[in-house]
Amino acid sequence: MKSIGILSFLILVFILSSCGGNEPERDKKKDASKGISLSSGDAMFPYFKRVPGLSALKRYTYGYMNINGKRVTDNRFRNAHTFTHRLGCVSIHRDDRIWYGFVNTSGEFEIDPTYTRARPFHEERAAVCKDTNLWLVIDTKGKELTQAKYSLLSDYHNGVCYGYIFTKKVQKRGLFKRSKEKSVYDCYRIDKKGNETLMASEVSDVSKLESSTLAHMDYLGMYWLNDANDTRSYGYKKLTQEEFKQSPLSSCGNYLNKGMDQIKAQFKDAECFEGGYARVKLRSDKSAYIDTSGAIICTFSDDR
Repeated sequence: MKSIGILSFLILVFILSSCGGNEPERDKKKDASKGISLSSGDAMFPYFKRVPGLSALKRYTYGYMNINGKRVTDNRFRNAHTFTHRLGCVSIHRDDRIWYGFVNTSGEFEIDPTYTRARPFHEERAAVCKDTNLWLVIDTKGKELTQAKYSLLSDYHNGVCYGYIFTKKVQKRGLFKRSKEKSVYDCYRIDKKGNETLMASEVSDVSKLESSTLAHMDYLGMYWLNDANDTRSYGYKKLTQEEFKQSPLSSCGNYLNKGMDQIKAQFKDAECFEGGYARVKLRSDKSAYIDTSGAIICTFSDDR
């Protein structure tokens, strides 16, 4: 009897451990560039809908869909960015002004729309502006980690970002000995706690300094090719340090930890990478999101 009781106990323990160790099944797809499985709640992509009769600036409104292409919010936003760290950077129109905030996967505001400018989260940190139009850093709870004092602020990469504080304007001799005013900045390196270290004083050419400080990153930029019939195709390639220094594409690219050196020029149209994904138009005229390996994550049709 004793041995039967022990056997029953072991069977019960095995059953409980088996039940407790399994997570609920979720829709999953493989992201080849990162080697992880994404669930429908881990990635959210913006879609847009055309509103007839409005001006060009207000013609489109945005909502979110999941990794399967299913729309999970209505098109209530003035603009929307791909989710990063389970938060989406969006803007709304209120009191004749544009306000930015961050929504969760239900489309509800996790961080209220109280900012005049904002960018998506990178490494759990985001750059935002208040009424002064000076940038500061917040975390995913909305906590302010720096003061609002930076005229320019880069995104975080490998635990640091770079902030530029305006100091003064100086007269610079230009072409044909004409003098012109140039802004001068102090450059600071900022860690994830908001601590800053002065890197350079009175910098007048921010683009060169930024290129030199960020050139060590792997960087995916967009390129295009025309065939014999003058049909243009878009793709992406990893820029070398020299290419980055000579022509930084900071408005159209994605900093990478992993990814292919090049994604073949094959798309009818393409947009910049954001949060590890880019929106492209296929030759079939369908839209799609791809990851940094070029794999198609989902396809969908826009409402135009």
